[in-house]
Amino acid sequence: MNQTEARKIALSLMEQHGLGHVPFKFDRAVNRLGATRYNRQNGKTTQISLSATLLPHMKEKDVRDVVLHEIAHALANEAAGCGVGHDWRWRQKCREIGANPTRTSDAVPSEIINRMAKYVLICPVDMQTLGYRHRASQGMYSLKCRTHRRTVLVRQA
Repeated sequence: MNQTEARKIALSLMEQHGLGHVPFKFDRAVNRLGATRYNRQNGKTTQISLSATLLPHMKEKDVRDVVLHEIAHALANEAAGCGVGHDWRWRQKCREIGANPTRTSDAVPSEIINRMAKYVLICPVDMQTLGYRHRASQGMYSLKCRTHRRTVLVRQA
């Protein structure tokens, strides 16, 4: 799906659920499909975003569900006056607006997300791939293989 179509869907759904005043944007996330930002003091939504990186791998129904997922966060946060995460209030709001009350990250297969990773973690004993990382972190270089208890090798993908 392209950004123009996704933006139309998002803005239409946001307007339909009373969030037409909330800014919408695309971000560069690779570990999540969407996000809802809110003010921690009053629970008011400040932004809803979709991952521009993962968008080309999503179908229209997935985009619609991710946007509804984020709208449910916004509505539940504003009703509670704080961030509610994925608790019962959020799940109830999902059901009310027709969103799937589960995490929607399955919309993009993990093989595609892993192909975008910058780093691969490898067991030094049997050279098995243990995981993928999109960003380097200090702790990444001290991770241990669960099977052999050896420090993993970090290779650039």
